[in-house]
Amino acid sequence: MRNDGTVIRDGHASQVWRGQGLSSGEPSAERASVQSLPGILLFSHRGEVLHMSRRALDLIGHLNQVAFGPDHDRRAALVRELLAQIQETLAHRKAANIWDAFELKRVIFEAGCKILVQGFGLANQDSYNDSRIVIVLEEVGRRQEHKAQQASARALASESRCAVT
Repeated sequence: MRNDGTVIRDGHASQVWRGQGLSSGEPSAERASVQSLPGILLFSHRGEVLHMSRRALDLIGHLNQVAFGPDHDRRAALVRELLAQIQETLAHRKAANIWDAFELKRVIFEAGCKILVQGFGLANQDSYNDSRIVIVLEEVGRRQEHKAQQASARALASESRCAVT
């Protein structure tokens, strides 16, 4: 993507607004690629949101928003639960003078959707107040769908090349 928001693919130019992602006019394999990207949340050790990627917002909605629908409410509650567990673990590890990074995982199962939630506690020994928590959300089923779509696209491209020669 160029700085002006123009994306060149296969010799064709299209406009993309910053943060917009792919438009609905893009091929479905490319939309699946964007949907297979993980969502990333960054928190202070106190649980303050420092960063939330657009994909994380798509997957769980606003962490404090009530009227986002039952799926998003449930997902946000599970993320808040994991965040609280990581905060508690960070505090225990600080008291025990353990400064290594650690990971806690959860899987959210919903109708047709499986989301892997990985939380990382990153303690800062020099300044505990600068410790961070990173939570990564990834649709596991989407990743597998995307790999299957890529494989079939490669197979079709290979068949096309064979037919031309």
